[in-house]
Amino acid sequence: MKLTDGTRKKPNINLWQQRCEVCGRPDIVDFYVKTETWKRVVPTQFSNSAVCLICFDAFASVRNVDYVSDLDAELCFEGLQGSLLLRIKTRNSANTVNL
Repeated sequence: MKLTDGTRKKPNINLWQQRCEVCGRPDIVDFYVKTETWKRVVPTQFSNSAVCLICFDAFASVRNVDYVSDLDAELCFEGLQGSLLLRIKTRNSANTVNL
């Protein structure tokens, strides 16, 4: 992006990006687990918040909850020149990976 005086400015592409309420990281992986699993893993104070997969995994580890077979996830990248969606499905959800 060029400003009117000819200098370059790096665009702020994170203005609209959701962030994890636990750690503050950009939430770039959309993931889905069963409601029962979410309730067993996520502490009550974050139950209605955006929680990144890294924090979810840490909470599951502390509580010794195996969530992997219940996981559906999408890696979403939105860049300036293009975007990418990688959908990951586990064995329990048709054993497919769509690229």
